[in-house]
Amino acid sequence: MSLLELSSDEYHADPCDTPSLNSTTARVLLTRTAAHAKAQHPRLADVPIEPRSTDAMDMGTAVHQLLLRDDRIDVEGFKDYRTGEAKAWRDDVRSRGRVPMLTHQWDRAQAIAAAVREQMRGLAEPTPFTAGTPEATITWQDNGGAMCRARLDWLRDDLTVIDDLKVTSKTADPRKWEKQIWNLGYDVQAAFYIRGVQAWLGDMSHPIVPRFRWIVAESVPPYCVSVVTLSDADMFAANIACDRAIELWNQCLESGEWPGYSTEPHVASRPGWAAVPDESWADVDVDESVPF
Repeated sequence: MSLLELSSDEYHADPCDTPSLNSTTARVLLTRTAAHAKAQHPRLADVPIEPRSTDAMDMGTAVHQLLLRDDRIDVEGFKDYRTGEAKAWRDDVRSRGRVPMLTHQWDRAQAIAAAVREQMRGLAEPTPFTAGTPEATITWQDNGGAMCRARLDWLRDDLTVIDDLKVTSKTADPRKWEKQIWNLGYDVQAAFYIRGVQAWLGDMSHPIVPRFRWIVAESVPPYCVSVVTLSDADMFAANIACDRAIELWNQCLESGEWPGYSTEPHVASRPGWAAVPDESWADVDVDESVPF
């Protein structure tokens, strides 16, 4: 088990001696197929993975950097990216693993980060993103033999809390945003990160089990922020899901087979919301002698 300081690119390229499992791949294994998991893994994909970057993704990364590190952002005064010169500058910055920001985008990113800092003081104790280490990478070998890795947004020095920042252009309302937890498998992320910290700490006479918190920030005014956590019961269920993902990962690595969807025909069932109205059957002649 080790705690490493790596760049984002080094982490996502997978620094382990053998292909390793992270929470993103674990979620793909659980929600899609092994074939999809292989296709998005940097060490296993048959086709090189094309990096994806959008202005919205750049904004989220910029806010992360302002709150955590502030060391990967380049700012330029172009009005927009319509000219060839502006596009070339943006593409060059991204090719170097940095984040391109136009001046007006940079001003907005700073406003979001400032609003988040101000609101965090009264949100929760301990104050998020204080007295800790940003973007630390943990690598460990799970009991099943799988090499695993995790990149934590923030780990407090006392090891009691893991903070994960989510920037959204929609809503940070915790009652609505919690749907994202289940839709995107973020519960597996939380359980995966906690077991990574515990593996790094090793056997302790008084083991520390850190809490996991999502700090959800809106990227549109008034830049509201919320803090979301999981119940003990849901964290227990998430750990069971992690175990299943690791089991699937080990099976695929050992066999070299990464199956996709089942080849057996799937019989579709009409859901309740798609029920045919009774009146649509009014003009249908039914032969009552033929059993259904």
